[in-house]
Amino acid sequence: MSAITDKFRDKMPGDKLANLFQNAKLMPGDFNLKKAENYMIDFDSKARDWDKEKMHLDRSLAVASELLRTIPIRSNMRALEYGAGTGLLSFILKDRFSEITMMDSSREMVNVTQEKIQAVAAKNMNAIFIDLEKEDFTGEFDIIYNQMTLHHVCDINSILGKFHSILSKGGYLAIADLYKEDGSFHGEGFNGHNGFDVEELSSMLKKHGFRKITHRQCYILKKSITSGELRDFPIFLMTAESEASNQQVPLGRVFPHALVGLLPISQTRSEI
Repeated sequence: MSAITDKFRDKMPGDKLANLFQNAKLMPGDFNLKKAENYMIDFDSKARDWDKEKMHLDRSLAVASELLRTIPIRSNMRALEYGAGTGLLSFILKDRFSEITMMDSSREMVNVTQEKIQAVAAKNMNAIFIDLEKEDFTGEFDIIYNQMTLHHVCDINSILGKFHSILSKGGYLAIADLYKEDGSFHGEGFNGHNGFDVEELSSMLKKHGFRKITHRQCYILKKSITSGELRDFPIFLMTAESEASNQQVPLGRVFPHALVGLLPISQTRSEI
């Protein structure tokens, strides 16, 4: 375990510790009513055990490392994690932001996250139950991030538009998700997106007013597919700014990138 994990372990009472630091989540979809309901049931049933999967911790640490390397984080930033699940990524970043809102459409995931917030007495964090695909949300954030969420979203254009509408001027968006794959990751019956072509996703972001778009591989997820074969599924982190920002951030006010170097990062990078 990392020093970050140990730091939170010291604050965790009893058996709640076992659930704190081993994952973030994949967000349910909204492609048709029946499948959406099934996704809710599936994620609700997995919520209590989600943090016990080591791979989820490793992935979240890799995403956090690349996010901190790429974006100039400031201590006064208000953050939103979309499709937060049990909030693992946000707990890793807990001390980096002044406020963190964790949003999810699985009620049980939100319940687990609220319990974790109480367990560590995190006064700058809150978890809310909302389906942003179907509902509007009023608020303003300096950064929005998500991991392994977007490929479950039906209308990508709509959600990117909503992200842009609630980002402050010069705000940042960070998306961690699968590169385009052949459908093996979820297997037959999955109704979402089989990863993304990063150039196509970058073009969509540009159409919604985002700029300074970068993407880079940040993690390789190993997963057994239906045939029993163990496959590698690379994950990218794409970042973008909502508008040009005139603010110059003094170097001393940017958080030191304490997580950088924890996990190897691919050398492949593109900037648009």
